[in-house]
Amino acid sequence: MALAIGLLLGCAVAYFLKVLIDHSPADVNLRRLRLFYLMVISSGGLGGFAIEMMRQLQAGATDPAYRHKNSHRGHRR
Repeated sequence: MALAIGLLLGCAVAYFLKVLIDHSPADVNLRRLRLFYLMVISSGGLGGFAIEMMRQLQAGATDPAYRHKNSHRGHRR
């Protein structure tokens, strides 16, 4: 699920960049643009995958020091 969300966000960023590049006076090779868009989309998917992996690692941690909840976190004295 996180991979799909990351890919969707990557697609949104790639589309935004496509619109920017289409409206700029730059002349860029179409093959390079497609590879660039593929890189942006795959980076989004990889980012979503990494975030989900870290969440699962944190949820599965058995060390009590790692899972300790700090009740004073965010409170000022």
